[in-house]
Parts: sequence; C-alpha cells; structure tokens
Amino acid sequence: MQQNWEQSVQTSPSLEVSFLSVGYYLSTLSQHFPKDGEASEIVKESLTVLTQINSTLQETSKNSENLKKLKEQFSCNLNSIKAYLTDKNSDHFIELKDVFQRIENSLNSQDFPESASEDFIVYEQETSTGNQYLHSMGFDRIVNMINAASMHEPEWMSRTGTLMVLDNNPNTSQALMRRLTREGHRVINAETESQAMDCLRTQSIETILVDYLMFKDSLYDFLKKIEEDPHIGYIPIIIIGPPENMEVMQQITESGVGDYLAKPVNPALLKMRVHAVLEKKYAFEQRVIRSQEMQRTRRELEAAIQDLPDGFAIFDQGNRLVMHNDKLFEFYPHLKNQEVMNRGGLTFEKFMEANISAGIYLFENKEKDSSRHWIEDKKANFLLPACQWEESLINGMTLGITTYRTPDGGGALVAKDISKDKAQHQDLTFLAYHDSLTGLPNRKAFHQKLNQSILNYNEAEDKLLAVLFLDLDGFKVINDSYGHEMGDWLLNQVSQRLRRCVRGDDVLARFGGDEFCITLNHASNRIKVEMVASRILKSISEPFIRNDISMTIGVSIGIGVYSVGVDSESLLKEADSAMYAVKQDGKGKFCFYDDIREEKSSIKPEPAKAQEDGQQNADGPQEIS
Repeated sequence: MQQNWEQSVQTSPSLEVSFLSVGYYLSTLSQHFPKDGEASEIVKESLTVLTQINSTLQETSKNSENLKKLKEQFSCNLNSIKAYLTDKNSDHFIELKDVFQRIENSLNSQDFPESASEDFIVYEQETSTGNQYLHSMGFDRIVNMINAASMHEPEWMSRTGTLMVLDNNPNTSQALMRRLTREGHRVINAETESQAMDCLRTQSIETILVDYLMFKDSLYDFLKKIEEDPHIGYIPIIIIGPPENMEVMQQITESGVGDYLAKPVNPALLKMRVHAVLEKKYAFEQRVIRSQEMQRTRRELEAAIQDLPDGFAIFDQGNRLVMHNDKLFEFYPHLKNQEVMNRGGLTFEKFMEANISAGIYLFENKEKDSSRHWIEDKKANFLLPACQWEESLINGMTLGITTYRTPDGGGALVAKDISKDKAQHQDLTFLAYHDSLTGLPNRKAFHQKLNQSILNYNEAEDKLLAVLFLDLDGFKVINDSYGHEMGDWLLNQVSQRLRRCVRGDDVLARFGGDEFCITLNHASNRIKVEMVASRILKSISEPFIRNDISMTIGVSIGIGVYSVGVDSESLLKEADSAMYAVKQDGKGKFCFYDDIREEKSSIKPEPAKAQEDGQQNADGPQEIS
C-alpha cells in the first residue's frame, strides 16, 4: 500500500508534500491492520479522498460543495479508523487511540477553509510553505500527532552527516537529494566514479548512496577502489537497485556493503537506513578511537612496567600471561625459550611448572608429588585477593612473591629480589638470639630452647634432661693480665672446645662474661651426664697457646636434672646453685644439685689430674720459654 501511495504521488506531481506525509502515515498505519480487512479498506479510501481534496482545491470555488463533502468523508474515515482502534485491547494501539481522539476533537473544533487554492504549493516546492498551507487547514495537528504516535525515534535516528549521491540521472538524484536535505543531511552529488573518488579524497564523506543500474558493471571495482585507497577511511554504502532482486541483494550483502534499498525508494525506509549506516559508521569510528586509546594506554603501561625494578606479570581472567617486563627474565631466564610464552597462553600453572622443570627452585624434598603439591598450593594462593610467599632459588637468590587479583578478574604477580633483606633480617634475628663474640646462642635463645625441651620431654622414654651451668676458673686473671682482646680470643677458644664436647641435639649457650650453659636433651642416665661433665673438665684444663703465651684455666660445673613439674627457671637455679657449691669447694669440679639437696654428701672430686689442673689454675698463666 505504501508503494501504491507513492506511485500515486509520482503520477500526481501537484499533490503537496505535506499531504504526502499524511498519506504516508496513514499508509504506515495500515500495516498494523489485517490485509483486505475493513480498516485497510478505509485507509485506502482515505488516501483517495485526500488526493481528491487536493485536486478540488485547485479548481474554482464552484466546487466548494464537493470539497466540503470530501472533507466530511475524510473525517468520517478517520473516525472509523478510531473506532477500529477502540475495539482493540492490545497495548500496541494504546497511544494510537489517544491520537485519534485528539484528531477527532481537532476536526470538530475547526472546519476546513472554504478555499485555499491560492495558498496551495505544488510538490516540488519547499516543505515549509506546504506546512503553512496545512496549518491554515488545521492539518498540522493531525500530522504532528500521527507522527508522535508512530515515530518514537531513538537518539541515533537524529544523527545527520555528509552524504554522497552517486547517480548520473538528474531527475532521480535531485529528488533523492531533496529528501535527504530535508532530514538535515549535507548532500553532495557525483555523476561519475572519478568525481566520487576526488570528492572522497578531499572531503569527509560519511555515507555513499549509489544507483545500482547506472554503475552495475563497474560497481564492485569501485567499491574495491574505495576499500584499498589509503586516503579514504571506512565508509558505509547504500545501494539503490531493482526491487525484489535476490541475486543482486545477495551479491551486495556478500560484498560487505552497508545496506540495500529497492526502487521506488520508501521515504521512511530511506530515513531509517541512512540513519542506521551513519550510526554504524559512528560506532566504527568510536571503536577505532577506543582501540587507539587502548593501544596508547597499553604502550604507556608497558613502558611503566618495563621501568619497574621488580619482575612484573599480568594475567587475564583465564589466568593466562598477557604482559610482563624484562626484569622477570632475570629471575626466570628459562622462560625466554618457552614456545608457549612466545605465542601467548602461558597460564599461571604452566608458569610454575616451567620453573620447576628448569630446576630453579631449592626444594628440600625433590619428589614429584611434593612439587605437584607445591604448585597446587601456589595456585590456591594466586586466586586469593592478595597473597605473599617466598621462593628460594638454587642460585642463592630469595624471591619475595606478591600476587593480587585485578578488578577485571585477572591477576598480577610481582617478584622482588629480597636476598639482601632476607640476609639482613637473618643477621638481625641471629644477633637477637646469639652471642656476638662466640656465635653461640645467648641467654634468651637458651631459655626458649630449654622451654621447648621441657615441653617435648617424655618421662616414658626413660631419658634424662640435664642442664649444666659452667663458670670459668682463672679467666679474670688472664683478662686483666693480657687485656680484653686476649680475653675475647680465649672465650672463642673455650666455645670451640665446648662444641666438641656435646652432641648435635644438645644446646650450648653463652650466658655472658665467662659463663656458659649446656642442655643435654637425651642423656640415657646419670653416668652419661657425668661423662660429658668430665670431658668438659679435661678439655678446658688443657693449655691455650697464642703467640708463645700458654694460658691454663679451669671450669666449675653445676648440674640440674629435670623432674616433672619443675619449670625452666627453677631448673637453671638448681644448676647455678650446684655450680656455686663447686666454687666454694675448690673449683675445677662438677656437682649435681641433687647431691646438695640430699646434703651433707661431699662434692665428688675428680681424679688427681683434675686436682693438679685446679692447682695450675690458681697459679695463673705461664709464658713458654
């Protein structure tokens, strides 16, 4: 019906353009009605009446009676359409019902003028003049309300641009250009391909409308030239060709052309298609802008990542490595040769597996199952919002690994060389728990280890837990005679001899000055403890020689044996009390606290050689002649 209406307009060029709009909207409305139904017939009749109204207006005033009848018939037809809509319950017709109610009110409140033939403007004239004529008739409200009801345009339907019409037929090209100009577009006409190419290279054209019949033999070559020309960007194209030619439409579609319109051109379809391809070009340009912006941002990000002092890697939502800096290769040099990394797709799990395969990690347990468990543990850590761990490498380096999840669902990894920090921390920790002169555990560390030994003590094992408190005899004389430097050297020599007197699971510590403590964790019986004490007495009693100076000292040892219920402080006090008992009884011996408590038993003396050593201690150091 739309094509029939436009054909009637073409055969009646005197029909004013705004009448065409009314007729077109009525024709569009009929698409919602059943074909060959009563409502469709009324619309057809209304279009005929509308044409007759125009014809009658151009005749003399003697036809005013006929004009009046035609107007009444037209109003009756509109009311019939309104009645048809009223019978419908579909939401689709709700707005149209209201529109036609207002149309009816408008027609009842204002009659058509008796004559307007002098104001009538033919089809070729401008729309603004035609709208003035419609306003004089009261038809402007009809047009506006029908337009408001049937054309709720989205934002993209208001987009305009610079268009090119490629057509060498002045009649069809000028008509098409007028329509497009009324829609707010800037339109340029080209009659030949060379004109079109020159225009495309010098002006910003957003859409091309090409007449298929005029250029069908060279159309595809022309489209290829546009596509391959470096000075011409992406331009959507609308082909205007024969109607219902599926072969042509298929060829056009396969060539990637923007759209296809069949002749005679439907104004509404033309408007919609032009706006659609303009929106398509706008969307394409926005994608290009976003892509360029993303590429620029990526380059800036890559440059920033390269400047980082630490190894850095970014993983996408599938935990695949998508970006990294060169610093990462300093820690994991084998990754440079990873084919999967070169072509992308290296997941975090494969990343860890590649490191293990390269053997860069320092594992205490090198079993395959242990490595697999380690990978699974790190995968779980990587999925946490944030996590930190350390990796010890076989080259002696220690890496601090920090991972966190990014807002887009991916992940980032930072690898930092913390070897120096680790060493400094270990040095600080060592100093906090060790004697700076001898390197032995200090008083604080000894208390911690003794408490742990008490916690681990199992009475059922029938083992002894004993503490030996040692105080050197004669050390002050040497320190005063030869100075602190010689005294420090002597303390180091004593600590070395004591180390050789105990086992690996025993604890030897320097309490300060010339005092030392030993924990024997697994002595089988009291005799074994006595053997260790005797060994210490013998070792320390042997001369210490430095720079032709021979120095002889001794040691007094007090021994406390743990019993259930005694804490570490009490056990140390027992050993300390036993050591002072030895000092009071002549030095150079050992004594159990139990012997003091049971009392009155004398301190068990050592063999004659030990007594002789004790006598030498009293005599002080002797120079070797």
